[in-house]
Amino acid sequence: MRIDSEKPSDASPHYLKSVNRAIDHIVRNLDQPLNLDAVAEVACFSPFHFHRIFRALMGETLNQFVRRLRLERSLWMLAHQGPRSLTEISLACGFTSLSDFSRRFKEKYGVPPSEFKLDQFRQDRRDELDAALCEHDSNHHLFALPDDVKADDFDLTLRQLPARRVA
Repeated sequence: MRIDSEKPSDASPHYLKSVNRAIDHIVRNLDQPLNLDAVAEVACFSPFHFHRIFRALMGETLNQFVRRLRLERSLWMLAHQGPRSLTEISLACGFTSLSDFSRRFKEKYGVPPSEFKLDQFRQDRRDELDAALCEHDSNHHLFALPDDVKADDFDLTLRQLPARRVA
């Protein structure tokens, strides 16, 4: 079996369960340091094997996934939690320093958090904002379809989403 060519629907239930357990741990501990060794231990895999499985199933590395969730949480906090200091937000989202948070935020959203204006951001990058705000509360788990479920059993709706790196 080639792990790097798997699709979540083809992955073993054991892998899905382990990665979902790791995702739960990440979401619950986003404000804490999260390294590959600790998360791999939660998933009951060696760091090397977990890294390969996680990237194949999630389309991004563990560090990219954690950083993305932290940035999405920070965007949600800036948009919905009223006046909080940027230092509070950066620490609540697991960044090691305000400068690290500011640099990453600007890389992702094109503006430093100190200059973030929700209304302007909404106009300029509405799709990206909607995706980030929805994902903050969404389920990041992977699911395999049961064998008796066919693709024709679903009603599909096509919609435009912002570009996102998947591999």
